[in-house]
Amino acid sequence: MGPVKDVSILAGINISNKPENDNFSAYLAGLSFDLSNPYFDYLQFDIAVYKSDDVKNKYGFQFTPVWSFPFE
Repeated sequence: MGPVKDVSILAGINISNKPENDNFSAYLAGLSFDLSNPYFDYLQFDIAVYKSDDVKNKYGFQFTPVWSFPFE
C-alpha cells in the first residue's frame, strides 16, 4: 500500500468526574495509519471522529501524529 505499512481501527472513551456537578464524557472512533519512513523509528497518523455527550448533533475530528526520531 505504498508508504502505508498497516491500518488499524481505533476507539476510545474519555471520562472525567471533575467538576463534580458537570461530568464529562467523549467518544472517539477512527483509523490509525503506520507509515514507512527511513528517517524515523516509527511514524503513525491517527484520524478520529470526536463526539462529546454535552453537545447535541455535533461532531469533531481529531488528528494525532505519533513519531520516534532517533538521536545519535
